[in-house]
Amino acid sequence: MIKSHMGEVKIEGRRAEVLADLTVITQAIMESLVENGSEEEETKSWITNAVDSGIRRASSNYEESPVEKKIRELIEEIVKSMGEHKC
Repeated sequence: MIKSHMGEVKIEGRRAEVLADLTVITQAIMESLVENGSEEEETKSWITNAVDSGIRRASSNYEESPVEKKIRELIEEIVKSMGEHKC
């Protein structure tokens, strides 16, 4: 099982279950983006880049660049402010 909410991710289950969930999530994201007007090939590229970025960030030899650090900090501020301004 994979749960994600406002930047927090919780993963439980066996490897096969987690990878199956990742597959279904990827499919759902792809379908949603295409249904909402994104081009299929462009969407595949975005998803591939996102997965590759996640793999790089999870690697033991990953070092965050100054630009990546600033982007991360801005995202954290946005997520925090979203939590403070609930409807």
